[in-house]
Amino acid sequence: MSSADATSARYSWGADEHLFVEMAEAMSLEAYFRSMAVVTALRERRPEGVLEICPANASYQVRFNPDTLTVKLRGKSVGEVLAMSVDDAVEFFAAHPGIHRCLLLLQDVGLGYLTLGQQSPTLSGGEAQRIKLIYELSKKSSVSTVYVLDEPTVGLHMADVEKLIRVLHRLVDSGNTAVVIEHNLDVIAEADWIIDLGPEGGSGGGKVVFQGAPEKAAGSSTHTCKALADFLAQRR
Repeated sequence: MSSADATSARYSWGADEHLFVEMAEAMSLEAYFRSMAVVTALRERRPEGVLEICPANASYQVRFNPDTLTVKLRGKSVGEVLAMSVDDAVEFFAAHPGIHRCLLLLQDVGLGYLTLGQQSPTLSGGEAQRIKLIYELSKKSSVSTVYVLDEPTVGLHMADVEKLIRVLHRLVDSGNTAVVIEHNLDVIAEADWIIDLGPEGGSGGGKVVFQGAPEKAAGSSTHTCKALADFLAQRR
């Protein structure tokens, strides 16, 4: 499915609902939840009716025809479902295991405030990276993968940083490798191996000034290692 198809489409009630599940595998987060909302609506089959989905602008607007809006799931139209935050949708979709699991994973990385219909271009870099993490965790794969993340903690509250760390551990425990470019000491302290570039920033850096396990940082005089050694000492 092309990006254009993922953001603007028409679906008839007579379509095979399994098609939407297959389509969801190639969609963005926004389009995935849209398709699942349509699947649910299809289970209440209307003899006629066409659903039109087309974003009006980057701040997220979705237009539906009147017939579509008469179809309700537990009292809510598709448009109202897409306007839900992830936090609200967790309870709403509790009886739908496939959707519910993805929503819980989104909460786990501190993205509970996003709306289900939020467009991917409106996401920050950190939000987009965390959504990609969720996508990877939701897959069932026997192939080990190397993930490279660039400061995924940007903008996160401390409680959400802890959730993100747990998710990173889950990725690694599943046999994958996570390479994280990060300045957050909570994340650095959880690493199996640190590669510290310096000795300074910008043009004054670029050299490997330390590498090793976090607990070895106390034996180095680099800026990062000094800060990390103090951080670890306070945690003991």
